[in-house]
Amino acid sequence: MGSLRQLDLLHALVPDNPDDAHPIGAAPKQQSLTACRVGPAPDGTLVVDDEVPIRVAWDVKEERLSTGKNHRWWRYEAKVDPREIGIESVRSGNHFVMSEHPYGIERVHHAPFKRGLHRGPEDRPSLARRCVSAEELLRAVEALDSDYWEKGKVLTAGLSNPETTMRPDGSGRRYHQDALYVLGICDDVEQRVRELSESKEANELRRLTANRTIRIQPVTVNQSLRLYDEVAEQGPALLLLSIGQALAGPHEDWHKWQGQPVMRLADYIYRDHLNSYNRRVRRRIELPLGKHP
Repeated sequence: MGSLRQLDLLHALVPDNPDDAHPIGAAPKQQSLTACRVGPAPDGTLVVDDEVPIRVAWDVKEERLSTGKNHRWWRYEAKVDPREIGIESVRSGNHFVMSEHPYGIERVHHAPFKRGLHRGPEDRPSLARRCVSAEELLRAVEALDSDYWEKGKVLTAGLSNPETTMRPDGSGRRYHQDALYVLGICDDVEQRVRELSESKEANELRRLTANRTIRIQPVTVNQSLRLYDEVAEQGPALLLLSIGQALAGPHEDWHKWQGQPVMRLADYIYRDHLNSYNRRVRRRIELPLGKHP
């Protein structure tokens, strides 16, 4: 299972009242899941690979700024133990990838796995003297080569205040009640996005989109739905987004996708984006005001 309903994770890990969260420095509740790993096949093709045991948590962090004030924030953390899964499965520097589904949410997050700093609060280097604002503090923390808080042997990937649909502070809980976190592991997100975006498959998708000949409907739909110009113009950006989302693996039916090229999954996501976007434009342009298909 490489995905989890966001609302279920909040209910499992975060109290309804954020003030009731675990004390700063105490171990947060963790949820054991699996993340879908993508990796190269023998011929070099990047494919949907195996599932890796992983633990995730919403953790509360607090550090002092140079102004003397303390800043408190939520951090989404993913942890893997190389001793449990095999050292070759996930290494320091590999990336944790978290996409959100429905894909129309258009959010994908990633962070590198890091070894722990192995120091207690009194021995950690202070960030206060060089961090005036909360933004500087969060950038400094996540830019470190080691995880600032981890003292054990596990590898940790941290996302400070990620712009997720449902947040522990309560924002977004009324929306996307069935939204999923799709969890994946990739060796290098930026490199893989660049390689896939330059592939012949990606170039063909761009060509079909530019020519307005790409098929964006299920095969069971007989009615032709033309691709609107403003949708086609968004094609390059949507394709890059789709590739990033595909690196987290499929949101369901992992076994059906195992061994399949990641670019095939990106193709599926991309056409879904185009179809959804195209239908929104059609409702706005062609349908009478106040009427929907």
